[in-house]
Amino acid sequence: AEAMAYARPVVASPQLVQGLSLVDGVDLFVGAEPDGIASAIIRLFEDEEVYQSIVAGGLKAHERHFSLERVASAVRNESRLGR
Repeated sequence: AEAMAYARPVVASPQLVQGLSLVDGVDLFVGAEPDGIASAIIRLFEDEEVYQSIVAGGLKAHERHFSLERVASAVRNESRLGR
């Protein structure tokens, strides 16, 4: 999530994004095997449009799920519920 906040494209393993509301090919690239990860990185380097699209998707995903405002809201909601 930190890389997304700094407008960096993210390539991650399925284990790292499991349980997160992120979409492969929109918010980031997910690669299960070394070849898939390498292919995603090469695609980012070779295609500026894809690079910019993943950066934009990552920024939007960060704002939706991981921003300070979003986290603070979640903490407030949890504290109201007495958890």
